[in-house]
This record gives sequence, C-alpha cells and structure tokens, in this order.
Amino acid sequence: MENRKCAYLVDTPLQLLNAITHVVSHGLTTEADLFIVKQFKGAEAFAIKLNNTNIFRNIFVLDKEKKGMFKHFYTILGLVMPNVYCKTILKVNIKDRKYKAVYFSAPTKMFDFIIAASGAKIIYGIEDGIGSYSGNIFRDYLSEKYVKIRWLLRNDYKIKKLYLRVPANYSGVYKNEIDSLYGEKKIDEIMIYDIFQYKKSELYIKNNFIYMNQPLMDFEKEHLVYEKQIIDEITKNLKLNCIVRLHPREIKTDIYSQMQIDNEGNMWELICANDITENTYIVGMFSTAQFVPKYFYDKEPYIIFTFRLYKDLDSVLLKRYENQAMQLKDLYVNNEKIIIIDSINDIKKVVENYNLKNMSNGGE
Repeated sequence: MENRKCAYLVDTPLQLLNAITHVVSHGLTTEADLFIVKQFKGAEAFAIKLNNTNIFRNIFVLDKEKKGMFKHFYTILGLVMPNVYCKTILKVNIKDRKYKAVYFSAPTKMFDFIIAASGAKIIYGIEDGIGSYSGNIFRDYLSEKYVKIRWLLRNDYKIKKLYLRVPANYSGVYKNEIDSLYGEKKIDEIMIYDIFQYKKSELYIKNNFIYMNQPLMDFEKEHLVYEKQIIDEITKNLKLNCIVRLHPREIKTDIYSQMQIDNEGNMWELICANDITENTYIVGMFSTAQFVPKYFYDKEPYIIFTFRLYKDLDSVLLKRYENQAMQLKDLYVNNEKIIIIDSINDIKKVVENYNLKNMSNGGE
C-alpha cells in the first residue's frame, strides 16, 4: 500500500479548523499527524480534545518560536541544520517520521525548518483566510535575503497545490495549482463544536451590529486617529449596542469603551454558522472575518469596509483591499450589501440605515 504519511502544521485557530476540514473530507485521517504551535489561546485545550478523536494519528504541541537575544542563532541553526533544530528546540525527530507530504497555511521560520527536516517532497498549501487568495502568501511576507539563503542551502520548496474554500475567487500566482479544501467525505459539525469548545450564546442574536478590530499595534499613531473617528461616529448614532470583536493580538481596548467587547471566546467561524444572519452588519477596516459568512456558509450579511478612511495605508495595500472587496461583492447575489465607505458621513448613513431596518424588523 502506498505510504501517504503526512503532517499538518498550524499556529492559529483558523488554520486548525481548515486542517481538520481538509484531513477529514479528503479521507486522510489514518495518515496524518498534527503539529500545533502554542501561540494562540486554547491551543493545548484543542490538542487535548483532538486526542479524543480519530482525526490525527499523532498530535505534537510545540512551543512558539524562540525570541530574545538568541533568536538569530536559532534561525541560523534551523537553516543550516534543520534536523538538529527540530530535535533540540522542538523536541521532535521530524526526519525519522518519514513524511511524504506536508500541509501548511503560511510560512514561519519554524514551519520552514520542519519542512526541511522532514525531507518531504510534496508541499501543499491550505487556506489562511483572505490573504491566501491573492499574491503569494508563501513568499510575500518573507525577506528576500531569508528566501535566498533558504534557496542556497537547498531548503527551498514549491507549492504543489493550494486548497481553498472558494477556488474560483483566487487571483494570485498559483492559478494552476488551486483545488477545493473540501473533499467528498462529510464533516461532523457537532464534533467541530466540541473541539473548539463552542458555547451557545445570544450575544450576536441580540446585537447584530458588529465592529471588527484590527490590532492597533501594527500601525502608526496616525492610524489611531482615524480609528477613533470611526468609532465615535458609530457610537454617536447607533441606537443599540455595538459588539466589538477584538483581534486576538489586540491589547489596546480603551478606544472601544463605549462598545460591548465580546469576551465569550467562541470562534468567529462557528459564530457565523449559528448567529450571523442576512440582517447582520459587520463593519471593519478590512478583515478576513468579514469574508467568512459568504466564503464558509454562503450567507450575505451587510459588509461595510472602511479602509478608504485610513490615510496612513500605502497604495499597494489599498489596491489589494479594493480588489478583494470587489471580488466579495461579485460573489454576492445582493451586491448592494457590500459597502465601501468613502467618508465619515457615509458611516452615519450606514448606522441610520441600520437603525431604520432594526426598528422595522422589531429589534431583530
């Protein structure tokens, strides 16, 4: 029998959900190991839950990448001697596991070193949100110097296939390598809810105006000015509560003090399955989360993009946001529900429209 031993590498909840979706629906549960990096809340708990299923043969929980004064040493070690890096730093003998293929969503140095140590000849990509649908997610966020060194050391790799939820919406460099994330086998939704510890809630049913935060630490101070203008305009005009969904890395929350912060811990992708409706409003600069209802469940809530209001964003990024927002609009049956804001006054109009709809729907 053909050896199909493979490894899935994940370091976010979305990557984990997509890995589970792929391995189950493509019938690889008897062949696959999972490597999960402890850099997001609940990683160890998810691993424990998964150990009670038959989805993966083996599950390895890894500490996040080493930082501090020795981080350059760890990078050099991983590039030059990836087997040694995996044995000493990750405490796993990757090479001896003899993987034929590796699946991952986005490159990190740790994942690069695991791929190099594995000796696997077949490397697959798996969707990592909207960033996977354009450009080259496997190169765009790495320095040219790092990629060149990786190539010189013969540790470079090519993506054989990139698995996406909506293959038809892809516009990047892997056009000939795109395939569907979904295989023929059915996914047990109850099992997914249990793994991700989903708790039934009415938070998004009672409050269906949602603001999606992006981590403010990633931007210059000027960005905060535009963010505050938008928040003030929403809270000044909205007659009901606005739920703010914070990015996992967000630490600055005082700017959202007039909103209700979601602290329940449910995964957004599962919230969308249960609580997001055609009448929900989802506002944000530009977030993968705004694409989830349509990409995952073919739902069409109102999506309001505010990226044009942030004058600190560079033209390349703005163009990418524009293109992807228009792609989402093209997917919508009722494409008037995709709104790209041009001015602060447009925010007021959106909120007033929501107020009117909410009153006519009896508070839905």
